[in-house]
Amino acid sequence: IKNHSMILEKCQTFWQNYLPVNSRVWAIDKGEIPGVVAAVTNKDQIVYLKALGRQDVARGVPMADGTMFRIASMTKPVTSVGIMMLVEQGKLRLDDPVSKYLPAYKDRPVMASFNEADASYTTRPAKGEMTIRHLLVQIAADGSQKVPIRIVPVLRVERAAGRLPTGATRAVAAWICHLRGHGAPIDDARADDVVPVAAGPLPEAVRRVVDWLDPVLGDDAAVTAAVAEHAGELAAAGPS
Repeated sequence: IKNHSMILEKCQTFWQNYLPVNSRVWAIDKGEIPGVVAAVTNKDQIVYLKALGRQDVARGVPMADGTMFRIASMTKPVTSVGIMMLVEQGKLRLDDPVSKYLPAYKDRPVMASFNEADASYTTRPAKGEMTIRHLLVQIAADGSQKVPIRIVPVLRVERAAGRLPTGATRAVAAWICHLRGHGAPIDDARADDVVPVAAGPLPEAVRRVVDWLDPVLGDDAAVTAAVAEHAGELAAAGPS
């Protein structure tokens, strides 16, 4: 306990002496950001909490400890962590239908076509019940849009550094499985062009899809081998 208190005291001293000055000089004083709320915590308490800069530059309103921030796209990881905590506690299962908890989502139709000229669209009945796993993954709904801009850049950077990221290669493998009819039905109209590319024997299909995403990665034997291995495991595991 004594050592724990000493560690907390050192952390508080460090952050109080270092963070306010350097963070202002680095970002706030240069106008890169209007302000920030910085916090350091452990499982027992808040070690450091400091508000810097302004939350409203035009009106000169200072940042406060309780300032509320928009966290666009950060709701996904926060919600995902909460879901996995409930899974660990046995309060829900990933393959539970969403309608079990939100009845309004039962028998919801999916988009069949979209007219970009006037934003009109048509729908059709879903091929299967939406599950919590589908909401977490969502790759069957917009994989053709998300994989190229969120997964492929990670693969490029990691391969340039000589690493082979398991998460990124498995995400690509999951998308390929959806394209090949495993797991949630593809409800991504923009994926129509790549569905035929994913057909046929798995190793060749993987190489073609990865090449479709990025020709350099398509020529990377380590990447295509890892994706093919993950895809084989996911397909063998059955519907997700």
